[in-house]
Amino acid sequence: MFSTSFGDLAHYSFLRTRNASLKSQMTTLSKEVVTGRTTDPTARLGGDLTYLSGVEHTLNKLDSYQTTVSEVRTFANSAQTRMEQIRDIALENRDVILGLPDQINTVNVAGVGQDAREDLDVVIGSLNGNVGGRSIFAGTGTDGPALNDADTLMTALVAEVSALVSSTDIKTAVDNWFNDPAGFDAVMYTGSPDLMAPIEISDHQAVQVSVLATDDAFKSTIKGLALAALTEEAGLSLSDTTSLSLVKMSGAELTSSNDKMIQRQADIGFMESRIESISVRNISEITSLNIAKNKMLEVDPYESQSKLEEVQTQLELLFQVTARSFDLSLQRYI
Repeated sequence: MFSTSFGDLAHYSFLRTRNASLKSQMTTLSKEVVTGRTTDPTARLGGDLTYLSGVEHTLNKLDSYQTTVSEVRTFANSAQTRMEQIRDIALENRDVILGLPDQINTVNVAGVGQDAREDLDVVIGSLNGNVGGRSIFAGTGTDGPALNDADTLMTALVAEVSALVSSTDIKTAVDNWFNDPAGFDAVMYTGSPDLMAPIEISDHQAVQVSVLATDDAFKSTIKGLALAALTEEAGLSLSDTTSLSLVKMSGAELTSSNDKMIQRQADIGFMESRIESISVRNISEITSLNIAKNKMLEVDPYESQSKLEEVQTQLELLFQVTARSFDLSLQRYI
């Protein structure tokens, strides 16, 4: 009959405990050899974790800033892209108008009016763009579009000028409607009158990337296209002379809007430059702090490797003792 004495049990318990201890040490030392960093910061720093905690707090804050930087950068880039698209449309229509022959006919005018009406949809669509579900040009009203559709615009303008005959009177009425708070802003704008607040992307530094769809640059572009589009409105009975004059006024307005758009794009471009500059500084600080953190937690690789080899040797000896004590093979024991 097989029997086990108390001494055998105690010996087995000791071997099992020692085996667990050596395996734990080997795991710890292996990790230190691979990472080059201590697995016990408290012991490594003599129990004083104040500086390490401060470094990690700053790193976490900078990581958070960099996440915000990425979001703000995307928002600004999207705004810039859409503004460039709007400006390109304005220039394309302007160039077509300026390139019309002196002896312009109704066919030419009709073509310009139709193109302008189609481009109004594109421009308003661009101003209603969003990034990550946040409207770009609606101020703090980021949960919805910035403008009503082009049909709403043209219906309002037709009602405003329907009783007028001369192109000068029509242009004046259109100007007044776009400038009147009860006109374009009230009828078309569906966003908030408040700009989005500056966003902090580093300690004591914030950027404000916010342009409203009611900005003069956008309104001037929309007005220029609308003047040409009025020539194709069925609700108006415009003479050929009036239509031709309105098309030419449209070209002049689009020329003016180009200068305004360049300025707004420059404003956004300046913010994009600031974002990149601050991001570079954040990354530089993150790098410096990580170096400092690694210095605090680094271990001597040669010392760790030596200890690891020592523990491995002890573990192999333990396997041999265990095998002899219990008549086991190393393979079965593992």
